[in-house]
Amino acid sequence: ASSCTTRAQRAAAWSRESQDDGPAAIAPATAAPARSALAMRAHDDPPSGHKARIHDSKPAVVRDRSLSTDSELSTRTLSNLSTVLDAGGSGAAVVFDVLHKTRDSLAATGVKEPPKHLVEELCCALDGLCAQDLQVSLEDTLWISAPTGIGYQDIYSGPEMTLCIFVLRKGAVLPLHDHPGMHVFGRLLFGRMRVRSYDPAPPVDGLRQAVLHSDMLIGPDPTTYSLGPQEGNVHELMALEDSAFFDILTPSYNPRTGRDCNYYRRQDSADPRHCVLVPVELHNFCMDTFDYMGPRFLRG
Repeated sequence: ASSCTTRAQRAAAWSRESQDDGPAAIAPATAAPARSALAMRAHDDPPSGHKARIHDSKPAVVRDRSLSTDSELSTRTLSNLSTVLDAGGSGAAVVFDVLHKTRDSLAATGVKEPPKHLVEELCCALDGLCAQDLQVSLEDTLWISAPTGIGYQDIYSGPEMTLCIFVLRKGAVLPLHDHPGMHVFGRLLFGRMRVRSYDPAPPVDGLRQAVLHSDMLIGPDPTTYSLGPQEGNVHELMALEDSAFFDILTPSYNPRTGRDCNYYRRQDSADPRHCVLVPVELHNFCMDTFDYMGPRFLRG
């Protein structure tokens, strides 16, 4: 999690310029420390007609997913998932097992799309994951005191992959940011969020360009999603209700290899689907870090 420092003027200016309707304050659940906040308004009605890599499903229920006949790994994952859930087991065990088998292959993919069978296997496993499997609940939002209204739980961090949980109070926003050369797979565990995503585009006159990929609501049913280096890689997330989501980032952020997390201010253009991404520094952006209480990822 990022630490908080006093950069209120820059944050306020960024917030004013990046939001159409102006900033909105986030009321702390408890007495919050005297730290400046970056707060933005979540809009309830995104435009229709945009598609995203969203894989809808109900909690802890194997969805009727259309799989290719030669996708043996995904078929086996569905079978294993059904067996585990029918026996009262945890969907987390299935997800972690898939990641133990595929994490090196996923991390080695780089900017290319992972093999289809790996994506299917992982998404099928995520479809069976619910908040209870990771011991996350709505009550966790009550412990958040950071003025941004965001909490973070680290499950596993390694060079090939990061597993984590974000907990957001209603009104909280993860500002516009990127995942350079990375793939992200995740699942909304509870709540409702607006997710606005952009595809990176070639720079023009040295300015980084982006094209709107999707602007849509997810939830309240648990939802599996994914993004890639070129598809929806830059996004912002706005909690319309108290929410939590599980993320898999592969490979992990690493500034030494050019995979730093970069934040942006959106500068609109004449075309409503295109924008310029103006880099910003969020020195005052912070979140609470909590101990992860769910099943361990590492074996032994």
